[in-house]
Amino acid sequence: MKKIFSIFAAVLFAGSMMAEVIDVATAIETGNALADNKTTEADYTIKGVVVNPGYFSLRYKNQTVTIGDDVADANLLTLYQSAGVEAGDTVRVLAGDTVQVVGKIKKYVKSGNVTIEVEKVQIAILAKAAGDRTVDFTPVTGKT
Repeated sequence: MKKIFSIFAAVLFAGSMMAEVIDVATAIETGNALADNKTTEADYTIKGVVVNPGYFSLRYKNQTVTIGDDVADANLLTLYQSAGVEAGDTVRVLAGDTVQVVGKIKKYVKSGNVTIEVEKVQIAILAKAAGDRTVDFTPVTGKT
């Protein structure tokens, strides 16, 4: 598994050299400049800190996470339906993790609510916060 992670991480970070590197505030500014429900043409490498790790979806084997430029940031970017790169289904990110993703920025608008997000990306953990990273397989009512 470590070899697979190393290969994937090398590809992710090699790809990130081609993508423009930005912080969360710049990603949100870029997203807000888009028309409603539109996505950037270019990929961006975004580095941030996990503020809310959300929950891990057993059905879809992914996690929707919000990140900021620091753990106390209120200006948040959503990483929608994302997965970790270390061990697929059994590793999750925690609040306080420093992470990096590569993807297109989207301005998602529904019922007047605007969410700036990056969809279905692989999350690379650059620095880990302390805590249990195993997935809790106990079903959560109303969540899949």
